[in-house]
Amino acid sequence: MILLNYLSPFMMIKSAVYLLLFIVTAVLWSCESKFKNDEEKLVEMITDFHIAKAALDRYPPNERDSVYKVFTDQIFKIHGVTKSSFEYDILQLEKDPKNYQLILDKVTSKIAPNEENPPNETAQ
Repeated sequence: MILLNYLSPFMMIKSAVYLLLFIVTAVLWSCESKFKNDEEKLVEMITDFHIAKAALDRYPPNERDSVYKVFTDQIFKIHGVTKSSFEYDILQLEKDPKNYQLILDKVTSKIAPNEENPPNETAQ
């Protein structure tokens, strides 16, 4: 109450306007895309990670960790993405289960196409 005696009505209004601007800015900023990489790149990378994990079965168990490290490094290099930005995007996806499921559905359709979702034509 003592503080209010020292603030003029103009200062109180000015403070309220700044607070309102801060809140509006925070809300608008939170509505922006939360991903560092675009969605299609994420789908491609997650698909590549699933294929890499499946390929590990061909290696002896004592070599799998080092081979997986090579695979992941290659995937990041091929897509031009850092590990930290990919991990950030995965954390953002985990916060949005509906979008995460949509991404995983796209990955599944790339790995195991069916009649409703035929495989992409590839050059032979």
